[in-house]
Amino acid sequence: MTVGCPKEIKPQENRVALTPPGAAQLARRGVKVVVETRAGRGADYDDEEYVKAGAE
Repeated sequence: MTVGCPKEIKPQENRVALTPPGAAQLARRGVKVVVETRAGRGADYDDEEYVKAGAE
């Protein structure tokens, strides 16, 4: 299974559908997690946090 997390495109929208801890939980269960570049930026998560969590 693959789960994707796109970045938000609406102005002033800072939420993200998947946090790095959530990505880590999915990755530990064998789910392929793909996160769009800067998807978590508005919520103060950087791309490196997602990579460390096991996301692509």
